[in-house]
Amino acid sequence: MLSRNTLLYGTSEAPAPLLGLNAGPLSLYFQNGDLRYITCAGREVLRRAYAAVRDPNWGTVPGKLSQLKIDSRRDRFHIRYESDHNSEPIHFRWQAEITGRPDGQITFSMEGKALTTFKRNRIGFCVHHPLNGFAGRECEVETAQGWRKDRVPAEVAPNQPFLGMKAVRHEIAPGCQAEVRFVGDLFEMEDHRNWTDGNFKTYGTPLSLPFPVEVVAGTVIQQSVVIQLVGRAPKLVSLPAKAPVTIAAQGEARSLPEIGLAAASSRWAPAAGQLNRLKALRLSHLRAEAATLDQPAVELSALDLPLEMTILLGTDPRRQLEQAAARVKDLKLNVRRWIVYEEKAIVTTTDAVKLARSVLPTGMIVGGTRANFAEVNRNRPAAGSFDGVSFTINPQVHAFDNLSLAENSAAQRDVVMSARAFCGAMPIYISPVTFKQQFNAAATGAEAPAPPGALPARVDPRQMSLFGAGWTLASIKNLAEAGAAGITYYETAGWKGVMETTAGSALPEKFHSIAGSVFPIWHVLADVGEFRGGQVLPCVSSRPLDIECLILKSAGRGRVIVVNLSTERQAVELPASLLGAMPSMRILDASNAESAMTKPEEFRAPRSMPGAASSGGVSRRAMIGGVLAALTPRNGVVSLSLDACAIACIDF
Repeated sequence: MLSRNTLLYGTSEAPAPLLGLNAGPLSLYFQNGDLRYITCAGREVLRRAYAAVRDPNWGTVPGKLSQLKIDSRRDRFHIRYESDHNSEPIHFRWQAEITGRPDGQITFSMEGKALTTFKRNRIGFCVHHPLNGFAGRECEVETAQGWRKDRVPAEVAPNQPFLGMKAVRHEIAPGCQAEVRFVGDLFEMEDHRNWTDGNFKTYGTPLSLPFPVEVVAGTVIQQSVVIQLVGRAPKLVSLPAKAPVTIAAQGEARSLPEIGLAAASSRWAPAAGQLNRLKALRLSHLRAEAATLDQPAVELSALDLPLEMTILLGTDPRRQLEQAAARVKDLKLNVRRWIVYEEKAIVTTTDAVKLARSVLPTGMIVGGTRANFAEVNRNRPAAGSFDGVSFTINPQVHAFDNLSLAENSAAQRDVVMSARAFCGAMPIYISPVTFKQQFNAAATGAEAPAPPGALPARVDPRQMSLFGAGWTLASIKNLAEAGAAGITYYETAGWKGVMETTAGSALPEKFHSIAGSVFPIWHVLADVGEFRGGQVLPCVSSRPLDIECLILKSAGRGRVIVVNLSTERQAVELPASLLGAMPSMRILDASNAESAMTKPEEFRAPRSMPGAASSGGVSRRAMIGGVLAALTPRNGVVSLSLDACAIACIDF
């Protein structure tokens, strides 16, 4: 039997707790060494402040905290701790001091020493500025030449908008600015949305300087970040207890994208029941690699889906294309589109696309990158040069905790809308979406193998969790509402799939799956797949970091899927007018997830609802995993209560 934490997060460990703090008019949280969600009278000032150690491949070396001391009072606080970053050959240790004063000033200082000689790409502070209230707004930037007025980019900026920064200010309320000052290095800002991080990041050590560089044992590094208000702080009001999250429909409906999966990257022998479960997802396509067509042969033939075929061109591209075309013909495969990559080009060239068009017999020719939107944004294809544009998405290029993953789903909307600005009418395909980065375009050396007994670097245990399912729903919502033409998620089976193989996990103590079961992600894709060819109605959550919602419509019926991305039970309010007549509801949460994973057909089977209204209005009873519960509208609102990481599917 799986533990509650394993069902929620894929691991027995719960996320690090958030400790609430105050510095005069500023409120914030401390979590595992970081400052998060600094606000003033409910307005977000900063999203995060932390110190990072980055290796030569831009990997983040985690720190282990010790000697933590916290003195928290009503309007001030003082924190000390030590952070040890030790991953052969890197060993760096630093001491932190964080002070919050009653006047609203927060100072975060670090002093560290290299205990070995190693190469690094970056060591020091990173500050995350929020998207809302910051993107597209005026700001002031201080450099060596003094203060100047500027504007934060609204569309995703391909390069750093601000260089040589000493400080930055932006308005949080009339007559009040938030100022962040940086000491101890040269700082600059990048648009983190290029990697679908939900923030703008200011960091030390400019990218214009050479990297990686050697840090000699004994080297001392000192930096500090100072956050303060300039002007008159907004009037503080007594905030009520946490209000329910509200959902409101907003905007015109648009087509639901084509949704598919990638074929499993490791060999597996699917049972008939597992193939039926994949068919039940009503996928639009299956992604396969031209170089390894024999490996997923059972999936390709049994599922009989149109293919999204990828091909990586090397030194003899024409020969590769001809061989791929011949193999596809021999296997009688239906290729809907080819995604063409090149070994020597980070983004597909027009010459490669022209060659592919001249050799490949059928299917669209899509260009793009095996990497992130950043690469396409910095090497923009001319409108009409491809039949479509493709790039990958993963939420963990820079941060790996659940809060950051929840933040990062919103940035997926921004990258699609920014791509549309220069792609013209070319359809945008996101392929694939994965939890971990599968290809590191910024690496300066070979990827280190996983230590014995550890999961591979590209595997995340949240793949089999309720949180992973909720994040997937938030991803579909943002990509669909932004107008993506197609999305390819994960794989069919295994560590990176939507179900476990009959053989089970090779490391059950690290990846706690059940052999032959589906993952909660499967249920989300099944819920969405039932509306294949339908529409998405945009909607807005009052607290999207806690609750997200996807609204689907098709042929006179509708579905609302609400997910709780937080660690706490959340109250949610939906307009009764949105749900129409006779809604029915099914909730997937920690209380029934294991049963839903091992007996998915039984979990999804329609059930009678004694006492349901016979006509008109909102049904007063709905099914929740086999348990009857009231769904009573009051004052035009239907209220729900969702446990941590729960998923509610409401049909009307």
